[in-house]
Amino acid sequence: MECPKTWNDSLSIVLVSLNQTYECAQNENETAEKWTAEVIVRVASVMAVMIFTLIGNFLLIALLTYKPSRRKKRVNIFIINLAVGDLAVAFITMSTEIVFIAFNEWVLGPFLCKFAVYLQCVTLSSATFLLTGMSVDRYQVIVKPMQSLAKRPKIWTKVVSAWVLAFLFALPQLAIFVEEIHIKNGKSVKMCWSHGYTAQWQRKVYFFFLMTYVLIVPSIVMLYCYYKIAQVVWARASSHQRSHDDFDGNCHAKSSPRVSVRVSLVSASKQKVIKMTLTVIVGFLVCLTPYFIISFLRIYSDYKLKLNDALSVSEIIFMVHSALNPVLYGIFALRWEHVKRLRSRIKYRKSIRNEIARQRTVDKRRFYKLQCGLKIFKRRSLFHDTNFIIANQGILEENELRTRATNRFIKYSLSLPDEQKVGNRFSRLSSDGCESLSSSVPEHDCDKDTSL
Repeated sequence: MECPKTWNDSLSIVLVSLNQTYECAQNENETAEKWTAEVIVRVASVMAVMIFTLIGNFLLIALLTYKPSRRKKRVNIFIINLAVGDLAVAFITMSTEIVFIAFNEWVLGPFLCKFAVYLQCVTLSSATFLLTGMSVDRYQVIVKPMQSLAKRPKIWTKVVSAWVLAFLFALPQLAIFVEEIHIKNGKSVKMCWSHGYTAQWQRKVYFFFLMTYVLIVPSIVMLYCYYKIAQVVWARASSHQRSHDDFDGNCHAKSSPRVSVRVSLVSASKQKVIKMTLTVIVGFLVCLTPYFIISFLRIYSDYKLKLNDALSVSEIIFMVHSALNPVLYGIFALRWEHVKRLRSRIKYRKSIRNEIARQRTVDKRRFYKLQCGLKIFKRRSLFHDTNFIIANQGILEENELRTRATNRFIKYSLSLPDEQKVGNRFSRLSSDGCESLSSSVPEHDCDKDTSL
């Protein structure tokens, strides 16, 4: 078995360097350990890139789909589809890489040997075509704003075309890769190899075609589009500045707010486009170019160049591009006001939850105090009720004593002789008359009348 016949030489980044290490380096060292320092570093690197890719792209999709108005924007539609493609890279490419590292062989079966590699090529091609489509769309909107909307393709036409082209251009991968069993020291090991080529020149031609539509042509289109965009925005900013200077010289209205705001907006858009141009182009070229250059050198030198370490590093950089996309496009395509608004809403909801918790605590304290007050009130009410009952009982007993005294007096009066009864009645009448006249007659007059 020769190393050049492995599937390391395809577009797929899964198993590229590890498969090379397994098939070539392990041939030289039969007792190589499974978990070497190089393997551990690679596993950690792939897992870190995978985690950042998942978090960044899920967050980017959530921010762009939070409101329906954001989902309808042309640039956001491209970015959402690009994030979906990056998530596919994480779930398909990076996860398959980790599985291969864990088992040190291909354990996913012959179907996934073809289909997984095919989907890896689809995700890479779709990302490239979506970036190119977004560049062309921005070129049409900014450079040719007066172009008829009827002639301009709709946004979803460009997006669907990018995905369809990606699926079509990746079809050769289904015929190239096959699962084969390699016998080594009496032990069978399953590998997914690129044995679909019948000659080495076919591999070279296909890889050159691959590099052309994935890297060379998209890079040229993106450079041209963003160069024209920056040129037009710069020219508009310069013309607005000249008109502002002429207006200031003729009418002496140098502090006109409308003109100054217009100029400041154009300057801000100019800076934004230039920064976005640099970041998009640099990010795309830096992440993809090293891998394609190293693979190109290996294939066209008939694998005489030993570039395993450089290939491993280039593959990590290749995968980092999926994690960088949310950063590159989120900084410029998303307005910071949206992020600040989202942060303010999160803080507001957090403050509401804290206020509800605080109010519940206050209500609990108030309810506890109310319970204590009710207990005290009940005790005091019971004390007052007891005093009231005792007072009423005393009044009743006093009335009863008076009634008894009156009855005794009546009985005593009835038991006296008649002369004594008349005298008592006369004295009682005289005393009653004196009491009735006491309100109108002075006290000394009442004494005089009784003395008579």
